[in-house]
Parts: sequence; C-alpha cells; structure tokens
Amino acid sequence: MRLFSFLLGLLLLAGGHRAMAQADAAGYAAARALVASLRDLENYLTLRAPFDGIISQRNADVGTLVGNAAGPPLLVVEQIRRLRLRVAVPEAATGKDVAQKGIEFTAKAFPGQPFPATLARQAASLSAATRTETWEFDVPNPDGRLKPGMFATAKLPLARARDSFYVPFAAITTTLEKSFVIRVKNGLVEWVDAAKGTSYPEQVEIFGAVQAGDTLLVRATEELKPGTKVVAKVAEPTP
Repeated sequence: MRLFSFLLGLLLLAGGHRAMAQADAAGYAAARALVASLRDLENYLTLRAPFDGIISQRNADVGTLVGNAAGPPLLVVEQIRRLRLRVAVPEAATGKDVAQKGIEFTAKAFPGQPFPATLARQAASLSAATRTETWEFDVPNPDGRLKPGMFATAKLPLARARDSFYVPFAAITTTLEKSFVIRVKNGLVEWVDAAKGTSYPEQVEIFGAVQAGDTLLVRATEELKPGTKVVAKVAEPTP
C-alpha cells in the first residue's frame, strides 16, 4: 500500500512538471511571436527604395499623420539616368515608317543643343481626344542635365512605304462633296479626287489617281468645270 502511494505521488509530480513545461513553452512561443511582430512593425517604419534615385517630392514631415491609402505618396523617388520621351504623332503621320530608330530633339533649357533618343515602343492606338498616337523614345541622361517633365521638340524622319505627291495648298480645293485637284490633259480640265496627308508650311501631301508627269494647276477652283479648254503654263520652281 505504501509502495502504491509512493508511485502515485511520483506520477502526480511528473504530470505537474510536464504541464508547467508546456505552459513555459507556450509562453516562450508567444514571446517570440510578439518580438517578431515588433520587428515587422519596426521594418514597416523604415522606407527602402527599390532602386537608387533622387527624392523629387516629399509629401510628409516629422509628426505628420500618415497611413491613408487615398492620400499622396510619402516620397517620390526618380531615377533620371535614363528618361522616356513621349511624342504625340498626328494620325496622318502614323501610317508612315520611321526611317531610322534614332532621332534628335531639343529642350528649351538648352536651346540649339540636340539630344539623342531611340524609338522603343508605339502605342498602336489613337487618343480619341487628340487623334494622335504616342511614340516613346528612350533617352540616355548620364549627367542628369535633362529633367523629367521638360517639354521637347523632336524631328521624326518619317517615310512612306510607297511614293506620294506634294502640292501647294492652293492646288487642292474642297467642296461640300469632295476634295480634288485639277489635272490638265490634252488641253482639257479634269477633276481628280484627292485626299490630304501630311501638311508642311507650304505644301500638303495628296493621295489620289495622279501619276508622275501629270500637269496639275497650282491654284484649283471649282469654277473650272471638267472639260474646259485651258492652256497650261509651267510654273516657275520655288526657290
């Protein structure tokens, strides 16, 4: 009987130590979880940029309450060693091919000084508001002279896949029904439907049933009806 009581006491004592050990282990795990959460909170308070750059905007100061996702970002970091030039290309010019991928542009801050850029991508769709397609060019900027947001003037070396014709603006006239140029063939007037393409300061590109060698009037008017007899004179070339 005494031996049984002694063994029972040992079992109760061992069970108590096991329960205390389990409680200590649970407390230790909870303490570790608390430390980990505090470290996560500390890391959350430290902002790390994903790349090297310059802080161009700071929208919060010491003591500012932050955390509203709808508000502005705390900081704006920009890497300006490589910039992107966006050019709005008019619809009439989007059908042309870029003669060369590399172009030059100028900025108002550096008048007369060209900067190189390389065509990287095209939007492949037009803006409904401006009827233009955005072409993007990569711009190397190792010295940081160019700043994001600057306005630029670019010259695009465009070329069509097939030949087209350019005439003075006065050579094409428009009525309520159509636009046309006047061709003189065998001394008689012909109206040739024409669509306008790219415009330049003194000339406009036209598309229609005209061919090299045709005689066109430099000043078209709907008063000259088809079939009218005329005597054409070769215009003096513009200097």
